[in-house]
Amino acid sequence: MSTLRIGLSCLFGAAVTLAFVSGCASTTTTALAGDAEVLVLEVDEIDIVPGTDKDVKVKTGKAESAEAPKDAGLTAKVADGKVTVSAAKDAKEGAHEVKVKGGKKDATIKVKVKKAEK
Repeated sequence: MSTLRIGLSCLFGAAVTLAFVSGCASTTTTALAGDAEVLVLEVDEIDIVPGTDKDVKVKTGKAESAEAPKDAGLTAKVADGKVTVSAAKDAKEGAHEVKVKGGKKDATIKVKVKKAEK
C-alpha cells in the first residue's frame, strides 16, 4: 500500500508540473506568433516636399504593397524592407494617406505635402 501512495503522489506531481509547463509554453508561443504577423512601420506620419522621396522602414511584419491616392500626385512602392513615398513636382498640398498592405493588419502612413520654403 505504501508503494501505491508514493506512486500516486509522484504521478500527481508529474501531472501538475506537466499541466503548468505546457500551459505556459502554449500561451507564450501564441502571443509571439500573433505579433509577428502584424505590420508595424517605423513612423506613421511624414512630411514631404513636392519633387522629393521619403523612406519609411518596416519594423515588424512584411509589407507586400503600398497604394497612394491617385489624385494627390503621390506614388508609393515597397522594396528592401521599406516603403518609399514620392511626391511629384505638382503634388497637391495637404494631408493624404498611403495604405500599406501586408501581414494580419494593414498600416497607413499619413503624408503631409508641404510646399518648399524659399
